[in-house]
Amino acid sequence: MKSNINTAATWIVVLSAVNVALGYAGMDLTSYLGGLSGVWNAAVGLSG
Repeated sequence: MKSNINTAATWIVVLSAVNVALGYAGMDLTSYLGGLSGVWNAAVGLSG
């Protein structure tokens, strides 16, 4: 059980660090994922 908590904490720290880094780049995680899904939808639309 303890390892699961440590893994979850590690993921939270990693995601927070990524979010902060993207924030400094002028972009937060939400807009990054939104842009990613936009690119994905465009790729699927073009290939489909």
